[in-house]
Amino acid sequence: MNRTNNRIILLFTLFIVSFFPTASSQTPAIENLEKELAAHNRIDTTRVNLLNKLGYELYAIDSGKAGEYAQEAQKISTRLNYPAGEAASLWVTGLIIRNTPKKALEHFERALSIAERIKDPTSICNYLLAISSIQKAMGNIKASDEAIEKGLQASTVLKNPDIRIKLLYNSATNLTSKGQYLQGIEKLQEVINLSIQSNNKIMLAKAQSSIATTLNRQGDPLRALEYYLKGLRIYEELNDRRGICGLLINMGNIKSEQKEHEAALNDFKRALQLGKELDDPYLISACYANIGNIYKRLHHPDALHYMQEGLRTSAGINIGLSVNLLINISCIYIEQEKYDKAQENLTQALGMAQQAKIEHAHGEILRLLGTLYYAREQYVRALDYANQALQTGRKINYMELNKHTQKLLADIYEKTGDFKRAYNAHVLCKQLNDSLLNEKNIRRMALMESSYKYEKEIQKYELEQANQKLQIRNQRYIIFFLISATLLIIILTTQLYRSSRLKKKVLKLEVDQAKRKLEYSQKEMTSATLKLIQNAECDSYCIKMLENLEKEDDEEKHKRIRSLINYYKSKSTYANWREFETLFLEVNTSFYDKLNERFPTLTNNERKLCVFLKLNMSNKDIAQITFQSEEALKKRVCGYAKKWDWSGWTIWQESYKTYKRNCCFSLLTCIATISCNTATASSTVVTSFTTILRLLFCSRKSQRRVYFII
Repeated sequence: MNRTNNRIILLFTLFIVSFFPTASSQTPAIENLEKELAAHNRIDTTRVNLLNKLGYELYAIDSGKAGEYAQEAQKISTRLNYPAGEAASLWVTGLIIRNTPKKALEHFERALSIAERIKDPTSICNYLLAISSIQKAMGNIKASDEAIEKGLQASTVLKNPDIRIKLLYNSATNLTSKGQYLQGIEKLQEVINLSIQSNNKIMLAKAQSSIATTLNRQGDPLRALEYYLKGLRIYEELNDRRGICGLLINMGNIKSEQKEHEAALNDFKRALQLGKELDDPYLISACYANIGNIYKRLHHPDALHYMQEGLRTSAGINIGLSVNLLINISCIYIEQEKYDKAQENLTQALGMAQQAKIEHAHGEILRLLGTLYYAREQYVRALDYANQALQTGRKINYMELNKHTQKLLADIYEKTGDFKRAYNAHVLCKQLNDSLLNEKNIRRMALMESSYKYEKEIQKYELEQANQKLQIRNQRYIIFFLISATLLIIILTTQLYRSSRLKKKVLKLEVDQAKRKLEYSQKEMTSATLKLIQNAECDSYCIKMLENLEKEDDEEKHKRIRSLINYYKSKSTYANWREFETLFLEVNTSFYDKLNERFPTLTNNERKLCVFLKLNMSNKDIAQITFQSEEALKKRVCGYAKKWDWSGWTIWQESYKTYKRNCCFSLLTCIATISCNTATASSTVVTSFTTILRLLFCSRKSQRRVYFII
């Protein structure tokens, strides 16, 4: 009897953890929604949608705040005539008040009616899912199945597989709760496949948990525990406290059945702490029930206290769990021989089971009432309740109940002296026990086959996940390499750019320094030129004074003055020229080299004359510096021209003296300019040649003869 009661607790625990969508901590999502809501002050449909989303995210965490959001959304939706927003707010409100199933069901049905009117398939499926869960919590499995089938039909037009997965999951758990394990496993396998395809880890964990529960019901607790651990790892990875709590309860039940009571208690107490943190009465009451059941097995005095706490917490929330707790409390009272209290609790449980149409619980209560009256030695009433229990068990094909009922009938017939019926009851009890063993073996084989297929899918999924992680890691390495290479290129480019800029700066500084030096030298040369001219003027004046004195009659005095004049001319010219030449060569370093290269036969005086012409000095200044007249300077130039060897062309001119002298002077200017190799060379050459042509061709034709040899 204790084993049967523990299985009932496990069954309803599974109901509890599968009623509603798993609520996990989504603080970032909630914060983002609150920021969007604060930024959106307009009263429109967008604000309604934000309010409903916030209500849904908060309903399992902060029901008070979630209720405020849902109420505001409903008011605005009514004002705007926005039926979709109104339906969503009713749905969220139903989730918030799920502890009162009847009121929650009313809200879900109103929301469904609106969604059907506006033909919104997604909302229809969500609301039918909620109706299915609440009907299941109330013990109306048939109504739950009808809602699921309706939802599955509506989900065929949806592209999002998550809603269909949830509907299939609820359908599978309904089948397993009715003992249709093979059909339930097929549905769970479909849930697993769809969850793997859509990477829905929550539903994958739930499917694993349901398979574990089915394995445990089929008498394979070790494999069941293995699957529970797989689901627990997923919930821990997702930090889903609600899912962790539900699996801890289920794992504790398995350990309790294996008589590992201390380990089971640890799981239940850990789950109880999580339930209190979540402020979830479903989970809290389930933990109290399971702790009380273990204490009942251990004959612990606190067993009754925990079960009563669980009953108080589950009142009006989950009728199935309340019935189960009343059954277990009655068992304790029967063991304590407090038959009146036991009868009182069983009568209350019987009424609730009949109301919710929980047939297996109804049969268990009838059997316990028979056991109660058997203990009181009221065999007639005991036989009546035992026959009712047997009738209920045969109706729902509850073989476990039938076996225990046949054992009770055998005891009653034996006490009343009807040994033939007692023998027949014992035979039937043994046959049922053998059938149960055979049926369990058949189911176990089918389950093993299905589990094998499931493990293959899980291995495939884990392999895909491993490959995906490997790809992600490789992508990260590639990205890291590309980023590093890019940074290296940027650094090298930056360094090269800086180096280039530095070289340019150094080069610019050098050029600027050279320009400044050249400008300084040019200034110095200009100053020296002026000084040379000034000194020449002064010397010329002194020489003229001496020449005037020379004209006097004293011959000896004339000789001394002439000697003095010649010495003064040579001394002054040499000193001034050396100083001037030094400054000139600082500015024009390669002037002499280029001049000698093109005209190697030039004398020192001719080169000196080219220097003066390079500086664009006038005939007057040149004559003054060289202490000769302008006419004498022109004659000398003409004499120079006769012996110059021109590389490219030669000019012979026969004309008047004036033209001849001017032409030769212009040609000498060309030589000086060409030898300079400066930017002004070409323009000076053009000017010089223009002068030559003007002088040669502007006079009368009869007065000149010109020959050009090219």
